[in-house]
Amino acid sequence: MARRSDNRRPELEGLFEAWANLYRRFGFAINKEHGLAPDGIEGLAFPGIDAGLEGVRWVENCVRSADAGGVWVDYL
Repeated sequence: MARRSDNRRPELEGLFEAWANLYRRFGFAINKEHGLAPDGIEGLAFPGIDAGLEGVRWVENCVRSADAGGVWVDYL
């Protein structure tokens, strides 16, 4: 894989952006409690427990795949 001149790993960029978006929404929600939020954030949605559990399930299946030598595994 060709490296970029700034030494960032391209495969992680989406992960950083996803976390940044989530933290931004949390910040808006906190500011809303103090009357400081910008207009138009009433419809913000946050991941719930089901999304968290599905994320754990996904990681567990990634580990199973890696332990099996990087092969495709059935998503349990």
